[in-house]
Amino acid sequence: MSLGFSRLWQGVFSMFGGSGRQAVDDWAVLCELTCPGDRSFHEEVHLARTDKEGYFARYEDQLWERGIEAAAGVQPWLALIDGLERRSLLREFDWKLEREELRFQLEKLRPCKQQNVCLAQLGSTSAEGETLFSVAASELAGYSLALLWFHMESDSYPSVVVPVAEVERVIAAAARVGEQVLQWPPAA
Repeated sequence: MSLGFSRLWQGVFSMFGGSGRQAVDDWAVLCELTCPGDRSFHEEVHLARTDKEGYFARYEDQLWERGIEAAAGVQPWLALIDGLERRSLLREFDWKLEREELRFQLEKLRPCKQQNVCLAQLGSTSAEGETLFSVAASELAGYSLALLWFHMESDSYPSVVVPVAEVERVIAAAARVGEQVLQWPPAA
């Protein structure tokens, strides 16, 4: 482990001291896996966990757009999703999915831009609906990237692209904090 990475983890874990350390550390691990090296992201998710009123005050407009009208509705999982989206690491897709919009939005995600991903098959497929995610996932695999869906109670698909090598760690970290991440295509 490099010295810089080690210092980052020490900072992450020291920032989240106190009771419930294992759950806090699991949130820190999930934050680091999905948005490496971004301390402000860790702080946002931590704020949602420890100070719902403070998080609500900071992101009130965005929360209102989601129908959250009071601090009691603040959830760390939603803070994680919204924080990733603000950083171009996640896009939330409507169930009425269109292939060109999916292609355009996925190619704009930071991991795809870093590798100059071009989802040509996705742009020309006749597939529809959720099947488009499977087409995209298949094409992303050629770049050693995977498409994950962060489950939440809604009719949308908050989706991220991560290196294939990190998939199991992201899924496991989410499960440890009581949330669900699924990989496209879903298991049969």
